[in-house]
Amino acid sequence: MRNGSRRWALVAGIAASLLLVPFAIFNRGHMIGLDFGVWTWRGEAVYAVYAGIFVGFLAMFLLGLPADLAARGERQRLARRVRELERERDLAGTARPVDPVAGRPRTVEGGEVRDADRARARE
Repeated sequence: MRNGSRRWALVAGIAASLLLVPFAIFNRGHMIGLDFGVWTWRGEAVYAVYAGIFVGFLAMFLLGLPADLAARGERQRLARRVRELERERDLAGTARPVDPVAGRPRTVEGGEVRDADRARARE
């Protein structure tokens, strides 16, 4: 899934470039004015469009950053928990893998990994 989303991001970037380059070529020298209320900017349309795209990318990056950092923190927390559970398993002498979320040993049956409680309930 991750490679698929990277592929779509690459395709979207190429498509945006293919749309922006002809726009820049055909609208070179076209002057526009942007009124921001307290400030008016007058310049070429190409610069306004590229600046708008840059500001949009910057806003998407900054708005997505807290979620990315939270996911990284959660991943690190779970990795620490797995290491702690493996250390406890090694000290206890059990050889069964440990479920990092529930903190209970898991069993392997028929190639599938199930919680020990679920496996007992099926017996």
